[in-house]
Amino acid sequence: MIEGEVNAAREVVVPIHIDRAEAGARTIEAVIDTGYGGFLTLPEQVVDELALALSDFVEVVVADGRVVPVAAHEAVVLWDDQPREVLVHVLPGAPLVGTAMLDEHHVSFDMRPGGNVSIRRLS
Repeated sequence: MIEGEVNAAREVVVPIHIDRAEAGARTIEAVIDTGYGGFLTLPEQVVDELALALSDFVEVVVADGRVVPVAAHEAVVLWDDQPREVLVHVLPGAPLVGTAMLDEHHVSFDMRPGGNVSIRRLS
């Protein structure tokens, strides 16, 4: 099970553990965004710090409806204590967890600052 917390801005936040091979895992707090269909977004600075391998350039639809080209990098995320290969889209702003990461999981949260967040794999 993955546990997080609702922050003061009422964003549903969970820790994401990104495996950095020889450097070990780095934990990043990410906001769950059910309007984002990918796995994970990270700002360019964080992608550079993690030295994630470039996979491709893809087009994504951003919140205002524009289609923009973004870099897609490969990463291994420790998700529910299991390594999972994902594509990370490079976008400015807070890191986001999308619905591809949440596929086959149950998400529940108490919508208030400090509220509990839990994500568990569906049977």
